[in-house]
Amino acid sequence: MVREILIGTGHGVSIMLKIVALVGLLAVGSVMAHDAGADVEYLLTSSAADFHAHPSPASLDFRDVKLAHITAPNGNSQAMICGEFLAQEEGAEPVWQAFLTIRTSKYEQWLGAQAQALCNDRKRVDYDGGPDLSNDLKSRVMALR
Repeated sequence: MVREILIGTGHGVSIMLKIVALVGLLAVGSVMAHDAGADVEYLLTSSAADFHAHPSPASLDFRDVKLAHITAPNGNSQAMICGEFLAQEEGAEPVWQAFLTIRTSKYEQWLGAQAQALCNDRKRVDYDGGPDLSNDLKSRVMALR
């Protein structure tokens, strides 16, 4: 939205302020686009570090890892990645489990039913339609081993 602010009586001032306001909005839009990339990087790095830090089986895989945003009751949006991981313990059947990594003042990683419930809450969670980040996450976890 471009707001018109009249200062003085000259029409040139009005046009100049419209241009400045429009340039400001475009700059904010590009910062927001950059923030999405920064969110993905931060969340993938944090999630990989968390999976690495906690005892994990030798065989670990990921699927359906997507960037999403959740709107808090105060209207703020928080970035998160939702997906599933497959942990195969020796002698046990492999089981896909839900996880999410959400950006807070640092990050939180949730596993299991709690993660699945939030990731499936379409009233509060908005997926950006971006690519599957599973391979990126797996390669980051493997790089830490």
